[in-house]
Amino acid sequence: MRRAALLLAGLAAAGCQNADLLKPSRSTTAESGERAFTRLGDEDPGPLTSEVAYDWLDKLRAAEGQGRLDLIDEFLLTFPEARRLAVVHEMQADALAGEQRLSEAADAYERALVLTRVDITGLPLRTELPLQLALTRLSSGDVAAGVDWLLRVSIADRSDRVMEGLRWAFATHFDGEGDFDTWQMSRMSELAPRPPQFSLPGLQEEQVSLDPGRAVTLVNFWSPT
Repeated sequence: MRRAALLLAGLAAAGCQNADLLKPSRSTTAESGERAFTRLGDEDPGPLTSEVAYDWLDKLRAAEGQGRLDLIDEFLLTFPEARRLAVVHEMQADALAGEQRLSEAADAYERALVLTRVDITGLPLRTELPLQLALTRLSSGDVAAGVDWLLRVSIADRSDRVMEGLRWAFATHFDGEGDFDTWQMSRMSELAPRPPQFSLPGLQEEQVSLDPGRAVTLVNFWSPT
């Protein structure tokens, strides 16, 4: 009887050990639970790195028309911070203009220009963007804004297409305001930045005031004594 009791106790202990071996580890249980869990919603796309942005921009350039607009909507929905990229708004404007949605295209061009570094005249180094804004404003019927932007562009860009655009706008909408050159100079004086008034210490006078618009040559003499 004693031997039988010991045999039964040994079998029970072995069974318990085998049960422990069959029990899944804690890491396996967590992994299985994670796999069994169904996530709701889209996965986190992660940060908008330069590599991700360049991939998206390549896809946008390859698309046209409404297809590009749909991709831009998807891009901005996935990465809202992409709204700070001027190139995205410029490509959106190009697609809208191609779809003849001119007023929306002009707004998109203006958003792109706002996000672009400009100088005191409000122009970037590349005048193509403000020129497209001017022409789109004109085509959409916003003559005043279109002409203003054409005049601004003409400060830095005297190309044929800019001057032809101004001449067309003058002949179409401002023909009764004298000749073209006088009209252009009058409008430019309203838009072009004016030099500030300033004065310098004088030699025979205490101060010499310099009037804006006058041709003045400043000569700087330096002497160690």
